[in-house]
Amino acid sequence: MFLMLLSLHLSAQVQPDAIESNPVKMGWMQGFPPPDDKIISAVDGSFFKFPALRYSVCHMRQFMPTTIVKSDPANQYKI
Repeated sequence: MFLMLLSLHLSAQVQPDAIESNPVKMGWMQGFPPPDDKIISAVDGSFFKFPALRYSVCHMRQFMPTTIVKSDPANQYKI
């Protein structure tokens, strides 16, 4: 039992904190083209893995197609 708990403890990943996982500090998507190890992509799923997820949340429109939804002119309020 002790060995199993020890192996679980040793295999647990230590996640970087907020400062260490800063997207600018980590160099995500910097430069043109970005280095291969700093590219975040929806194709390979890297955009949804921490710590790249911090960059992805702020740049989601660059990963997924979006569309403009026009408002209904009949329901607009005058300002």
